[in-house]
Amino acid sequence: MNEYRILPEPPRPRSGVSGGRPSNTRIFCCNYAVGLDPMSNDFKLVMIQTLNDERGVSSINDCLPNVAVYNFSTNSWRHVEEGLFPVGRYLRGKAMNNVYHNGFCHWVAPTETPCDCVAILSFSMSEEVLQEMRGPRVPPITEGIWFKYWTIGIQDDCLSVLHVEESRRSFGLWMMKGGFWTKHLSFELFIERYQPVGFWRNGEFILESYPLGGDRRLVLYDSNYNQIREFGITGVRFSVRFLKESLVTV
Repeated sequence: MNEYRILPEPPRPRSGVSGGRPSNTRIFCCNYAVGLDPMSNDFKLVMIQTLNDERGVSSINDCLPNVAVYNFSTNSWRHVEEGLFPVGRYLRGKAMNNVYHNGFCHWVAPTETPCDCVAILSFSMSEEVLQEMRGPRVPPITEGIWFKYWTIGIQDDCLSVLHVEESRRSFGLWMMKGGFWTKHLSFELFIERYQPVGFWRNGEFILESYPLGGDRRLVLYDSNYNQIREFGITGVRFSVRFLKESLVTV
């Protein structure tokens, strides 16, 4: 329908004590997600801001996390404070991968140090509360920015995460079923090193090649036929977002 909406300016970060943004801080990055509140049948956009102090160190532990929600029906923002916890060790990357599923928005959340269990932050669109969920338990990754080795999505209508091992050639798909993470499939790519970018259709995943030299490439891997399809797109860095047309008109 070629429609778009200009949102009003979001509220400024504020401290739980003074009501204003902590002194000597700046906004390091913002993370957004869109979803439906199944109780009010209203679409919402949730924004989480990470603050850094003048040294470039996360300072959000000193105040409430700056979480704000935009309501599509009222065209207005408001701060979310009740039931939140400090999230300074999470969401420190820009444009973190997220997915909406059954009334919750989920992010793969990097922690201060690599561990054997990925953290997932979930935001209830109805109760407007952040929660932490433990992801699948896998061997820890120690090289570079480890959260880039995960991506979150929906597979067979289940919350799922795609994980690449430290070699960047072997992958595992984990699905949340019955309250437990189950490894659904594994696959290995022998020629190049890759990192996950996003979920496509069932059994298909968008990956980014990670060559030792030269431009990176965006490819589609079909696990059903063990085939890689080239998009013909090269560049330095990729970010992929998917539009679910039945969710909201953009």
